[in-house]
Amino acid sequence: MPELHISIDQDELDISFEPGAASVKDLLDQHGITLPSHCGGVGKCGLCMVRIESGACSPLSLSEQSTLTAEEIKQGGRLACQVKPLADISLSIHKADNPTAWAELDSSASTGEPSASDAHGQSNGQINGLNYGLAIDLGTTQIRATLWNLESNSRIDGITELNPQAKFGADVLSRLAAAKSSTEQAEQLSQLARDAVGEAVQILTSRHNLPTSAIKAVTIVANTAMLALFAGRNYEHLLELDYWQKPVDCLPEPDHTQAWAKAWGADADATIELVQPLAGFVGSDLLAGILSTNLMASEDAALLIDFGTNSEVALWDGSRLWVTSAAGGPAFEGSGLSCGMPMMQGAIYKISAGSEDEDAFEFDVLGGGAAIGICGSGLVDAIACLLKQGKLNIVGRLAEAFAKEGMPLDRSGSIRIRNRDIDLFQRAKGATGAAIAYLLEQSGLQSNMLNRVCITGAFGSGLDCRNAAMIGLIPDVKAEIIELHSDHALCGCEMLLLAPEKKRELACMRQQARLINMSLAAEFDMLFVDKLFLKPL
Repeated sequence: MPELHISIDQDELDISFEPGAASVKDLLDQHGITLPSHCGGVGKCGLCMVRIESGACSPLSLSEQSTLTAEEIKQGGRLACQVKPLADISLSIHKADNPTAWAELDSSASTGEPSASDAHGQSNGQINGLNYGLAIDLGTTQIRATLWNLESNSRIDGITELNPQAKFGADVLSRLAAAKSSTEQAEQLSQLARDAVGEAVQILTSRHNLPTSAIKAVTIVANTAMLALFAGRNYEHLLELDYWQKPVDCLPEPDHTQAWAKAWGADADATIELVQPLAGFVGSDLLAGILSTNLMASEDAALLIDFGTNSEVALWDGSRLWVTSAAGGPAFEGSGLSCGMPMMQGAIYKISAGSEDEDAFEFDVLGGGAAIGICGSGLVDAIACLLKQGKLNIVGRLAEAFAKEGMPLDRSGSIRIRNRDIDLFQRAKGATGAAIAYLLEQSGLQSNMLNRVCITGAFGSGLDCRNAAMIGLIPDVKAEIIELHSDHALCGCEMLLLAPEKKRELACMRQQARLINMSLAAEFDMLFVDKLFLKPL
């Protein structure tokens, strides 16, 4: 049987295969090697490119011919989702996207600061009581989990990791389509998310010398797609237009939650709650964010924008809550970009033009050290800088000198912004901008009537609001009314975990909410096209 020989950085791997039966990407997936992708394997995003060093493989597909540059093809570049090995073949991979290990979560993300006796590294088995709970924000790109002492209402620890479901696509629609196409894939998607929660339970309890049975409650918020996939039910409805304005039942069966508790090692009677979405693609993560930001606390108009693969927008006009969602796509999360990554260590998250050399950029890297890639907030800064320098026009096209190879951000030229990256960002910006404009129009408000603008999510926490307003990502309002919230959904989830009375606020919120389905808005196409331009809203 022929073998596929793979070089990844310093590692080598050989995989046996049936000639012509499976794509390189399928073979890599089977062996736990995940390449970045957001197009569902149809050869449109170009992110799963590998380099064929030697051997026979299938001819270039039409998708490869339109997606790859002539230079990339000349150097042996092929799309792993398209190419099939026909005999012994050697290839190299320069960008694998395997989920990283759990990392520390900044304690400032919580609703309350941990006490000194509860801080990570100081417990040493001395924490009293065995009544603990987990709050989990199950994001499309990242999962965040915090451990709480339910007796003292104190936060013990917090961790985060990339959502392992990314192997099925960076956006929710790709994952929903994968689940609908195969019962086996649907179960894999559910299991990947449930296993991630189990890992969080194991890590957080073991770090504090607690038995996993100390976990008496787990509360999870997420967008509708993540909830439906986690519960393993009704996910197919989200691919039907009729359900985009209807409630989607994501409640698991009681015997399922009992099985999950057992698999995680939690207390047999642990309360496991998937906080239900509002309707359509408006999930409980948005509701939790409205709760934690206290958006509806006064009669003043307030806007909340949760940027993500599924962007959600909430507008409080003083008496009514207007909500909608938009297919933002993965660009805000750094996924889908040729040099993109989530807002994690190694990501460029702030950029400014160099003071001495106008072709150079100065940037900040999360965690310090060398830059690995660029996240969404860094891309916003890069686009704004390029516009100011005249190297990018408002249509979103780089100057001719950079059109083919892209604009290098670092001196080595390894991290570049390309036209397709900007295009991906513009589509995400256009959909979200159209949603914001439409809600303002429906409520009878104008942006200058807003008293608060809450920008939420990891993307929002690193945002330069001046640059964001300049390119039309957020309303052009006074800086003092803009609030950046990094973990709004997690904070709301923690409130629901700790204070049962908050559920009454949630119920009231559901009653006051008016859901707008943007797919039914006659003006959407016109608004979307207008918001594609890199100009103020």
